[in-house]
Amino acid sequence: MPIRDFYASLAPLLDSLDIAICLFDAQDRTVSWNATFLKFFPEHAGHVYSGEPYAENLRRFYTARLTGAECGELERYVTDGLHRHRHQSRPFAFVHRGRRLTVSSSRMPGGDRLRVWRAVADSVPLPAAALPNGGGFPIDLLESLADGATIVDESDRIVAANAAFRSLYDVPPDETVVGLTLVEVVERAWSRASLPSENAVAAMRDNIRFVGAPFELELPGDRWRRVIAQRQQQGAYVSHSDITPLKQALLELSQIAVTDPLTGLLNRRSFETTLEETCRRARRTGTPLSLMLLDIDRFKTVNDNHGHAAGDACLRRIGGFIDAATRRRTDHAARLGGDEFVILLADTDPGSALAIAETIRANCEAEPWASLTPSLPAITLSIGLCSVPAAGEVSSSQLLQKADAMLYRAKHCGRNQVQACLMPDRTGGVVA
Repeated sequence: MPIRDFYASLAPLLDSLDIAICLFDAQDRTVSWNATFLKFFPEHAGHVYSGEPYAENLRRFYTARLTGAECGELERYVTDGLHRHRHQSRPFAFVHRGRRLTVSSSRMPGGDRLRVWRAVADSVPLPAAALPNGGGFPIDLLESLADGATIVDESDRIVAANAAFRSLYDVPPDETVVGLTLVEVVERAWSRASLPSENAVAAMRDNIRFVGAPFELELPGDRWRRVIAQRQQQGAYVSHSDITPLKQALLELSQIAVTDPLTGLLNRRSFETTLEETCRRARRTGTPLSLMLLDIDRFKTVNDNHGHAAGDACLRRIGGFIDAATRRRTDHAARLGGDEFVILLADTDPGSALAIAETIRANCEAEPWASLTPSLPAITLSIGLCSVPAAGEVSSSQLLQKADAMLYRAKHCGRNQVQACLMPDRTGGVVA
């Protein structure tokens, strides 16, 4: 029997035990589920379907949960939920529609992932004052732990904390953390640094609800903590560790993996991923999008007549011009290889994109290139630009094809210039 058919045959049996299941494929798309899944998550009834991306499942889940200011954090919570889904290795618990649920997840043969939920009875909460003596927590042992540790009550307010915790969260000697939540402790840490805490708090506010699921939180100074809570009968034991060195090492490795070593711009592989994601976002939001291809004019003669060391120096300097002109979070610049570069400008109108292209071209033309190597001739750029006023259904391949056609036109018309075109907008606007 095929493995997916086997899971489907288990569904009625698991329904009789009040256990919910949902199976997802290797691309995080829904495969199958049982009736108890819809009982625990009634927001999916009539909406979930085979092949549905898990991200859409999460959007319904959070739409049913979020109120007030948290509604603005929907996409952040969906992203965090996808991360938990893909990396879960141990059970964790959370409350949904009045039920406390424990969820387990396991990667199946072939790449599928099976998630299993069961309801657990809530314990009767005790007053926080009763916890130190009767809650069963090893409070006297907290100071013997190298990592930070706290004990919290049913309201997630701290009952006890060790010195390592206070050090990790910059708590002054004359302040107490007893009675505070972790969110409040983090808010105070950011406030002491005279920095806004909204972004850091929003990133952790939902994660902290999933007891047993490790999560990371940010503190001022690019410092990071890893947090995991273990629920007990009347509260939880929470461990806190410093993962700043690990985050720094991972950041360095990720930068090496996605950047071109000569220019420091994105490499071709990482840019292709970014391009697809940005085009999808632009289609969804209807925001403008521009892409330009840049090519160094007669660059082969530089390598032939002055050597590859001089050619590399030219590439680095042009990479610097490009980097200086693309500093926004929504700007993405890459070296495709050789003397070819590409720039993707999200949420950028055609006029602004053209201005950026002209700035790069003019800076390259005005550069005293002979300062790199005597007798080095002037280096110029040809640029092809394609813009979409409102992205509509335009694809990444269309953007690249149009930009490449404009680059060819720039070369054919004499080089050292920008040629631009407009793609149709959602209303079928005229193509320039």
